[in-house]
Order: sequence, then C-alpha cells, then structure tokens
Amino acid sequence: MIQKRTTNSNPMMSVLPLRDIVVFPQMVVPLFVGREKSLSALRNVTSSEKANKELLLVAQRDAGIEDPSSDDLFDVGTVARVVQSLKLPDGTFKVLVEGIRRVRVIQYKEDEQIFAEVEDIPQDKISQRTFEPLRRTILTAFTEYQKNNKRITNDQ
Repeated sequence: MIQKRTTNSNPMMSVLPLRDIVVFPQMVVPLFVGREKSLSALRNVTSSEKANKELLLVAQRDAGIEDPSSDDLFDVGTVARVVQSLKLPDGTFKVLVEGIRRVRVIQYKEDEQIFAEVEDIPQDKISQRTFEPLRRTILTAFTEYQKNNKRITNDQ
C-alpha cells in the first residue's frame, strides 16, 4: 500500500482499477465493470447523493491480476465523471465515463473497495509560438506515414 504522506485536505475518492486501457482528460470511454471491487466503487459513486459522480480511474500494472490491491496500481490516474450507467443481464455494468483531470495518488486505503487521496497534477501550458512548429512537425510526419500506409485514406 502506498503511504506517501497523510493529509486530510483532499477527500478520498473511489478507485476503479482498469486493465489494458488508460483514460485521459477529455476522453469519453465505455467501460465494462464486473469485478467485485470495481462494482463496489461504482455503486458508491452512482448510488450516493453526490452530484458530480466522480471516481478515480487508475491502470493496473499487470492486467492479468483479477483482484488488484493498491500495490498493483499506478500512482497517477484520471478523475472521471460517470456519464451513463447500464446494468447488463449478467450483473455487470456498462459505464460511460468522461475523463476530467489527471491526478497523483497521495495514498491508497483498502477495505471492500479501494479508495485514494489525490492531488491535481498541474497542466503545463505552451505558447502559440512553441505549439505551431510542433503542430507542423506532427502534421508532416503523419502525412509521410499516410503515404506509406495504404489503409489510411485522405478522408481519415
């Protein structure tokens, strides 16, 4: 269990461990939730009176672990809002989440589910003067890639 420093200034968030996917801010992603700890986190967020319906999405270090503990999770994740939740006939849920912001885990706490105390990661802003040459370089590289890859058309 990660215990970097203890502070009560940040509230504990429900953690949804992810396998084989990393969600970034501004991404809208459907997730299938079926593991017990994940279902518990989802119920905690969606059944409460919380207006924001936010939870922490953190990737697992090893996707093969069926019942991850806090030691199996990375220290950086994305706070996400549950946009939509649908219970499937087999008892699992299909959840649509929207990434909001990147955060660093200060500490994890475990009981029937995983909770985390987090702090925001400041977003670096770059100037238009710096951005424009980078944009042109990326566009040139992609155009060259497109010429060499027949599966990508000009429409994409």
